[in-house]
Amino acid sequence: MPPPPDPAAGAGTPPAVHRAYRDLGIVGYLLYGVGAVSPFIRDALHLSDTQTGLHSSLLAVGVLGAGVVADRLDHRAGPSRVHAVSALLAALAVALLAWAPALAFTLAAAALVGLSCGVLLGHVNDLLGSAGGTESRLRLLRANLFAMVGPFVVPPAIALGIAVGVGWQLVFLPSLLLLAWSVRDALRFGIPLGDRPATTGHLPRAYWLGWLMLVLVISVEFSSAFWGSTLVQRRTGVPLGDAALAAGGFFAGMLLGRGALSLERIGSIDPRRLVRGGLVLAIIGSLAAWAAGDPILAAAALFVTGLGVSGQYPLGASLTLPLGAAAPAAAAARLTLASGLAVLVAPLVLGATADLVGVERAWLLIPALALLALLLTGVLARAPAATPDAMPAAV
Repeated sequence: MPPPPDPAAGAGTPPAVHRAYRDLGIVGYLLYGVGAVSPFIRDALHLSDTQTGLHSSLLAVGVLGAGVVADRLDHRAGPSRVHAVSALLAALAVALLAWAPALAFTLAAAALVGLSCGVLLGHVNDLLGSAGGTESRLRLLRANLFAMVGPFVVPPAIALGIAVGVGWQLVFLPSLLLLAWSVRDALRFGIPLGDRPATTGHLPRAYWLGWLMLVLVISVEFSSAFWGSTLVQRRTGVPLGDAALAAGGFFAGMLLGRGALSLERIGSIDPRRLVRGGLVLAIIGSLAAWAAGDPILAAAALFVTGLGVSGQYPLGASLTLPLGAAAPAAAAARLTLASGLAVLVAPLVLGATADLVGVERAWLLIPALALLALLLTGVLARAPAATPDAMPAAV
């Protein structure tokens, strides 16, 4: 039986869009939350850094899996039911992640979080981009801000749980409540989606160079988020809860940067300049975090790093997509591959390197990746200056 009609739930109506913002916030909260709690899982289960890094990799595998199966699931079961089931599975996954007794269970939970969130993210992007023109531009710019609100709350929630004696597991309680709300709304109002484009076509070399730059900047973003608290703990010697709170500086920088990006005054600047300037900030901030021996200085350095990488994905994507204008559907689809590949490989490589030389030395891979991305921005000189209409929602 189809869900009862929402009086204002058609594509483009404020209630449906507001629900999409909420779901995007949940996705951001969970995807970053897995990385934030991984050090606590490592300590609880006595894992190595390489084993800890596998959680981020399995998370990425889940996101990639969603890109393969989501369309088929939507076609067979309907997006509303798929959305509701995905939100329910995400809730079960985070509960398993928080209280699992062994590594195999936490890795399975991380993969399920990625799969569920990948499906939810696909629905959100479809809905927010359905109106076209100025309306889509405003929605997508706001979406980039909402995508960071959830992650910004993660470190304080962990610190609060530890402070009140409940434990870091308290961090997942808000997401469980919000996911239950999402399940109810999906079944009650439905998920209005547009047609999904085909993903075939030839893409030129210039596009793939821009795509590689995106892989690098996403690697910088997720590696910083995943390993920031561990770096602070080992550099400064503070307890892991305090280190996680200091690492919240990274998310604060991301939140402020994406908020600034949504301002017309900032958005009117050539995005190529913003990309290059942001990468310079990311290099400076990540090196300062590596050198910091005080948690307050480390938090400030991670704030600068987050500010630098905050707009790299939406801005870089808006410049890379025009380079694949001959096959726009394929160009858009390959961006998901860039995200999944970066999240899959980068934190794991950093973790494996940390097992060999220590987290402090392994962290230097982050400014090195940012520097390589900066060198690749030369390819963007061939891209037309992108308008905000081209910016995709990001996490």
